[in-house]
Amino acid sequence: MLRILLLLGIVVGIASLPIISDRFFAQNKKSLNKESVEKIVDDYISDNPSKILDSIIRWQIDNEKKNNEVRSNEVKEQIKVYRNELLDFSYPTVGNKDSKIVAVEFFDYACGYCKKMKDDVKKLIAGGTVKYVFRDLPILGDNSLRATRAALAVYFIDNNKYLDFYDAALSYSNSLTDNAIYEIIKSIAVDNHDFDNSLNENADKIDVMIGKSRELANNLGINGIPVTIIGDSLFSGAVGYDVLYKKINDN
Repeated sequence: MLRILLLLGIVVGIASLPIISDRFFAQNKKSLNKESVEKIVDDYISDNPSKILDSIIRWQIDNEKKNNEVRSNEVKEQIKVYRNELLDFSYPTVGNKDSKIVAVEFFDYACGYCKKMKDDVKKLIAGGTVKYVFRDLPILGDNSLRATRAALAVYFIDNNKYLDFYDAALSYSNSLTDNAIYEIIKSIAVDNHDFDNSLNENADKIDVMIGKSRELANNLGINGIPVTIIGDSLFSGAVGYDVLYKKINDN
């Protein structure tokens, strides 16, 4: 039965092609049973294998295009719904503070692709066109969470030092243990005592910020990192400087 339905589907699809429509409708005088359907299809496939392949490829391309359009529209709608949360500048924000072009990055310090994207992000910020918001999203274990808490503790000490921590932590090649965090803190000239105080005094605020970023990522359907949102577009993965730069300049 499944084979008959499949064959009927093929017949319906290829019958619309001019090259076989006359041939197909000529068969309507016969009973459309299994044998006649298989004969029509087998004859056409034997005579026109390249045309069948071309038709399948065109169908796949058209179907993927339609699916991408649907997904794109869904993403745009979700971004619109959560626009206010995305434009929450109480999170670490660097770059051109007066710019109306805003990029929001969800990332994790233990993420390899986030590490690859680090220099592109710094280059975008240095261009002076975009306001860049960091949403630390620790999803890769305890080291990720430790680094995120440390980053936000640094942010509460000095927002200008946040980008230094971002760069140093993503450049760090070993596990982000407690000792590693203090090495990074030292490398960006943040006092250990100030750091410990900020980590303790702002613990509740930091946990709330992390929780809100996780909730927002979930609401936006983000299930991988890094993710960068610019305008109404969402870019998954380390898409590279040129892609993000073009989007920024298109806004």
